[in-house]
Amino acid sequence: MDNSRFQILGQLERGELSVDVASRLLAGGAEASPAAPAPDAPSASPPVLATRRQRLAALAAQVHTWEPERMVTPPDQPPRSWPWPESAWQWFWQDFAHPLHLDHSFELAAGTHLHAVVYAGDLNLSGLSSPQLTLGAAAFDLRAGLQERALHLAAATGVLDLGVPGAVTQAQVQALPGDVCIRDLCLQRLQVRCESGDLHCEQVQADIEAELVGGDADLFHTKGDVCITAHQGRIRLRDPEAMQVKLAADEGVELRLGRIESGHYRCETRGGDIEVCIDGDSACQLSLEAREGGQICPVRLPWSALQERSPQALKGQLKGGGASIELVARGGRIYLSGE
Repeated sequence: MDNSRFQILGQLERGELSVDVASRLLAGGAEASPAAPAPDAPSASPPVLATRRQRLAALAAQVHTWEPERMVTPPDQPPRSWPWPESAWQWFWQDFAHPLHLDHSFELAAGTHLHAVVYAGDLNLSGLSSPQLTLGAAAFDLRAGLQERALHLAAATGVLDLGVPGAVTQAQVQALPGDVCIRDLCLQRLQVRCESGDLHCEQVQADIEAELVGGDADLFHTKGDVCITAHQGRIRLRDPEAMQVKLAADEGVELRLGRIESGHYRCETRGGDIEVCIDGDSACQLSLEAREGGQICPVRLPWSALQERSPQALKGQLKGGGASIELVARGGRIYLSGE
């Protein structure tokens, strides 16, 4: 990779450039003044397609034509295998006309932290019984680095698939922009950030902290505390096993709980509706507030110790209390039901 592209992606990762500005620079926009690429280096920009989905579809269609001999190393060095052990951070790339498709495995020590970032692509994580982290990528550029017990991965435009072993205890993943899909994963802590993309989690055991900008979150059968914020998006959380749940979304929240007797559950919307369903045998303290023109819709549950009930506020208990449920809708409606 030429120095200008390396510097741009480094600035993007450190937060010194926005995604839009970095994309224009990488595509050879007016603000960029990169040095001319070496003859064997990647061309200046990928084919122009209307949407990110179209770019990824075109990328996937070309991956099967990949050939190992198309891989390139820096023009001033002889070809060699990757990764290169003398460098903690490495870029591995291929001609834009022939997208990279790579399969690689990493040996990881127990307690390893995983950091993965995709710029303009999708990120898929899944749990593995293997002791190695397995990497599959369809990307224009891929960067990898091992530092102590941390593994850092970054892809620029493409799809990054990771098979995560049990040695990883914490993971921080980002798609800027892009979708994140996580399945069958067991961690202590999981941090996610998506821009202009969706988050999907299924059968994940971890304390989850996520922030989405312009996308939706859909999680079910998770085990661990959950804290999610969706700006200009919606959140759906079904059947969590958690003691702490905090959900905030602009366009609505849907929370489905089984029987609960302990824990704290809070949902807040800024314009959207809140839909919560709990087991009718739950023991909980409820506090519902509809502000800024919002409204609480009729609730059919066996209330006791009713303190307040109106179209804008409802406070009471089920079965003597226990768990705490707080619902706040700003400009939207609250629907609370029991099974």
